[in-house]
Amino acid sequence: MGASASQQHIEHARKTGVLSLQDSRLEKLPKELAELTNLRMLTLSRNVLAQVPPALGTFAALKSLLLDGNRLSSLPAELGSLKKLEVLNLGQNSLTVVPPCVGSMVGLKTLVLASNKLTDIPPAVFALPRLDVLNAANNLITTLPAECGSLQAQELNLDSNRLAFLPSSLARAPRLRVLRVAENCIDPAGLPAALLQDSLVSLLVLEGNPLPTKVLQDMPGYAAYEARYSEARRKQG
Repeated sequence: MGASASQQHIEHARKTGVLSLQDSRLEKLPKELAELTNLRMLTLSRNVLAQVPPALGTFAALKSLLLDGNRLSSLPAELGSLKKLEVLNLGQNSLTVVPPCVGSMVGLKTLVLASNKLTDIPPAVFALPRLDVLNAANNLITTLPAECGSLQAQELNLDSNRLAFLPSSLARAPRLRVLRVAENCIDPAGLPAALLQDSLVSLLVLEGNPLPTKVLQDMPGYAAYEARYSEARRKQG
């Protein structure tokens, strides 16, 4: 994207509160961005950003921040001030840890951490009070904290990680309906009976684990899970 085209986007954003600069080969953000503190939506997907400025934390009206497909290894602590932020996409970056500021974004409803180099998810993420969807697929995650039972999300995607077991506390997640853990290392001993018997999960995706379907069907609690699955399918028509 040329400088003139970028300037056109900036001018449009002054009026609308929406700025899209995806696929622009940006290495840093335009200086004019600092003036757009009224922004509600900021899309910076698929650039070459290695960092974002701390001043972004002053964009108090921001509801959607898309940073996927860049070269980020961290975020400034100041972004934790974005209390109205509902959607944060950090997929396809170079994160080895979840930036601590994410745990302070109490308005988040959708958090995408997929396709990074994460080895764990901190308890603060599972404590986010308004989260609906957490996607951390395609990372290097080996364990979940016991605090994962505090998760408020309805969908948790952990496909293509290195999980060998799931904590029984995950069964206590009060709204979790969809749990995706395909392509991990979960065997029969790594799947707690409570997740089948006592949770609200009605779609459990386990393909690609060392857990044969026949073994799964014979596990304690499977009948209860199957009943929830069938009821969910019936409601979907």
